[in-house]
Amino acid sequence: MKTYNVTTESLEDLKRGDHKAFDVVFLSYFDKVKHFIAGLVRSENDAEDLAQDVFAKLWTARETIDTQSSFHSFLYVMSRNAAYNYLKHKLVQTNYANECVLREETDTPEELVFAKEMELLIEMTLCNMPEKRSEIYRLSRNKGLSNDEIAARLNVSRKTVENNLTLALREIRKVILLSIVFFI
Repeated sequence: MKTYNVTTESLEDLKRGDHKAFDVVFLSYFDKVKHFIAGLVRSENDAEDLAQDVFAKLWTARETIDTQSSFHSFLYVMSRNAAYNYLKHKLVQTNYANECVLREETDTPEELVFAKEMELLIEMTLCNMPEKRSEIYRLSRNKGLSNDEIAARLNVSRKTVENNLTLALREIRKVILLSIVFFI
C-alpha cells in the first residue's frame, strides 16, 4: 500500500481546488477516518458512508481549511461531528418508533371500537357513492396512487380524479360529522 505525505503545500493546493491534492488527502486519511467513525457508530457500512460524507464536506468546505493549524484535528472534528449527528438521528428514529409502538399499545378498547366504527362508516359511505368515485378514492387512499397514476389507470383526466376525490372526501366528512354529532 502506497503512503502519501500530506504537506502544508498539498493542503494549500486542496484549498485552491486541486483534485490531485484532494486525492492525496483522501488516500492518506480515509481509512483512519472510517476506522475512527466505526468505533463510534459500531457499524462498518455506516462508517464508510459517513467517512465518504466527511470527505465530500471537506471538498465543499476546502476554502475554510486553516493550513497553519492542525489539519488532523480539523478532520477529527469533522468526523466526530458526522458520527454524533448520525447517532442523534438514529436516536430520534428509535424514539419515534418506540413512541409509535407505545401509542398503538395504549389505545383504549373504546378508541379501538370508535376507529373500527369509523372505518365501517367510511366503507358504507364508499359503497353508496358512484362506482367511479369510490374506485378513485380507494386507489388514492388505500393503494397510495397519485392523481396522475389513477388518471392513467382509469383512462380519465387528472381533473376528473381531483374532482371525484374532492366529492368523495366531502361526503365522507359530512357522514362522519353527522355520526359524531349523533353520538354526542
